[in-house]
Amino acid sequence: FPAVKTKRIHGKDCIKVEFHGIHRPYFAYGRSYMRVGESDKQLSIQEMEDQFIRKNKFHWEQEISKKKLSDVSVKAVKEYMRKANDAKRINFKFANVKTTLSKLGLLDRGRLTRAAEILFCSENSMEVQAAVFASKDKITFLDIQKFNGNLFSLRAQSEEYIKEHIKWRADMSESRRKEIPEIPVRAFSEAIGNSLCHRDYSNPKGNEVAIFKDRIEIYNPGQFPEGIRLEDFLNGKGRSILRNPLIAETMYKSEDIEKWASGLKRIYDECQAVEVRV
Repeated sequence: FPAVKTKRIHGKDCIKVEFHGIHRPYFAYGRSYMRVGESDKQLSIQEMEDQFIRKNKFHWEQEISKKKLSDVSVKAVKEYMRKANDAKRINFKFANVKTTLSKLGLLDRGRLTRAAEILFCSENSMEVQAAVFASKDKITFLDIQKFNGNLFSLRAQSEEYIKEHIKWRADMSESRRKEIPEIPVRAFSEAIGNSLCHRDYSNPKGNEVAIFKDRIEIYNPGQFPEGIRLEDFLNGKGRSILRNPLIAETMYKSEDIEKWASGLKRIYDECQAVEVRV
């Protein structure tokens, strides 16, 4: 809604209309325009497509959440700050929820963004479905669960679920018994963290963890960056393209993810080291 007021400019009484928003493009009389110099230029089809693509990729997390500051888990914020302080990636301590989230860039004029909701509200729009299947397809399942909670809780629950349902072997070659998983914990931990961080949050579909007889599939709604090859990431030449920069930056500060597009390579290297096919 615009703010309308009078203002005197060069001795004349004028009407000042001020407005802003993030739901671009906007329309008037069925048409959408952009300002070019001193004239209005009607958007072309390609320019409108670019606006929609840019909105879907970068603006969802910046929108205002319907949640209130009172919905934020104080415990989750404190635990996050402990990790971020230990990692030495922030230079301030927890004071209170509002001050902390403001310093993290997760508030908009004192209100929660959707990024803050996903990261720190126990009740939000996110969920992870997890299942164990009897064979190599999704015909018969042995177990099925649904996880809810903030992003960090969802990651922890998903990791624990995989740990509980994969095979482990005991290595007795050393003085102490050592439990070794069939898939490196760091590999699927990295995969889960990246799937939650980089998913398309404008899509209401939840994330999935599916454990089959011969593999694990970790799914999120969202496409691989256009024009980027998987091989580039595995070779360490991939370029980081963030769908959710606010969420990614927050997770980076607590060492829940790393920057520089290194996640896929770390997963690949961990699996290669123990001869697990990716």
